[in-house]
Amino acid sequence: MIDHTLGDGTYIDSTVPKAPLTSTLGLKIVSVSLGQRFTMVLSDTGRVFFWGQIYPCQTTARLPTEIELKEPVTSISTGETYVHLMTKSGAVYGMSMA
Repeated sequence: MIDHTLGDGTYIDSTVPKAPLTSTLGLKIVSVSLGQRFTMVLSDTGRVFFWGQIYPCQTTARLPTEIELKEPVTSISTGETYVHLMTKSGAVYGMSMA
């Protein structure tokens, strides 16, 4: 199993907190949501990033990777294997990883 949930680009487990991801991304993070093996964050400008393993699709990102939409996102929600993103206009985008 490869989780990469720290988002620091390593495969190493750590019980010591890592540097804030805001320093990595250069953004103010306003929301964090967790899936079974992945993490998503929302910035104050409406940008969404994920890292970890989105299973069973086997999509893996060792570092924060942006999910690009045509308009800013205002909220994120994740479950074990799914993601929902709500945009500024109220549109809801769903991604099922199952």
